[in-house]
Amino acid sequence: MNTNTGTEIKALEERAEMLLEAGMLDEAAFVIQAIEELRRTPLELRTYKRAPKREVA
Repeated sequence: MNTNTGTEIKALEERAEMLLEAGMLDEAAFVIQAIEELRRTPLELRTYKRAPKREVA
């Protein structure tokens, strides 16, 4: 796990904790599921909304 992923997971864990304390269980469950996806999915397979890389000739 790289540093960015670790930082992202930590931020999501804090968010999930706040949601649980506020009684927002559905929202917390969604965030916890996102955390699990980050832990399972290799960085190369994650998709982000970025423009595809172009090859330079």
